[in-house]
Amino acid sequence: MKIGIIAETLNTPSTGIGNYTKNLINDLKNVVPKKDSIYLINHNKTAFPPFQDLIIPNYFPIVKTYSWYPYVTRKIRKSDIDIVHNPTQTPTFFKFKQKYILTVHDISVFTNPETHTMSRVLLHKVLFPKTLKTADKIIAVSKHTKYELIKYFNLPEDKITVIYEAADSIFKPLNKEDKQTIADKYNLNYPFILYVGTLEPRKNIFALIKAFEIIINKNINYKLVIVGKKGWKYKEIFEYIQKKNLHKSIIFTDYIPYADLPGLYNLHSRKHITHSEI
Repeated sequence: MKIGIIAETLNTPSTGIGNYTKNLINDLKNVVPKKDSIYLINHNKTAFPPFQDLIIPNYFPIVKTYSWYPYVTRKIRKSDIDIVHNPTQTPTFFKFKQKYILTVHDISVFTNPETHTMSRVLLHKVLFPKTLKTADKIIAVSKHTKYELIKYFNLPEDKITVIYEAADSIFKPLNKEDKQTIADKYNLNYPFILYVGTLEPRKNIFALIKAFEIIINKNINYKLVIVGKKGWKYKEIFEYIQKKNLHKSIIFTDYIPYADLPGLYNLHSRKHITHSEI
């Protein structure tokens, strides 16, 4: 059997879906029989031996991913691949002749359209329902996502399987020396609350910051550390922090190497804020 995995999220510094895809590919090495082949479908060469690359050029990179998918579907339809898995949930333009598996992480573009760009909302309204219907199987990463898919798109329940996203094996307790190395690297030698994710409206960072204000007003000696690259409408976050004079209490690291994240998770859990403190 030949399995194709759409792997275009590996082209940029990994965030949520990119990390999901990367770890999925890594772990498939241990479970896929040797008689089967896996092809990583991308517009650049990947680095995941022994898997093979199926490179499909993006002729219009200025509009990024969406211009690439029409080429993907046409190229794959002509190939001898048996099963296609799309872990990115990006809508496809045409139906595959192969069995098609789609992972859906959330449908916030429908439930909270104001947190997405207008172009993304319009594209999903036109193409995403069709993509869901043409998929032979849908993987939902939570029961809530499955519930929303059924509610909003009237999909049959047996078409959707919930498969939770497991933690990477690098996330584990670290020794004192390793934790201190990360603390020194990012100057984090104090108690802090940790947020990891792209800075954009759908992450609800404003609610986090407003909750953090309550902690500050209670004179609880904590800082808020926000880790992630700047996304869409991020400037409003910084403007709010300046307006509320919170810049000394909220630390932005920007995007950091994936290998450093376990250290931050270890550090932030050294002490917890209890409900009674707030």
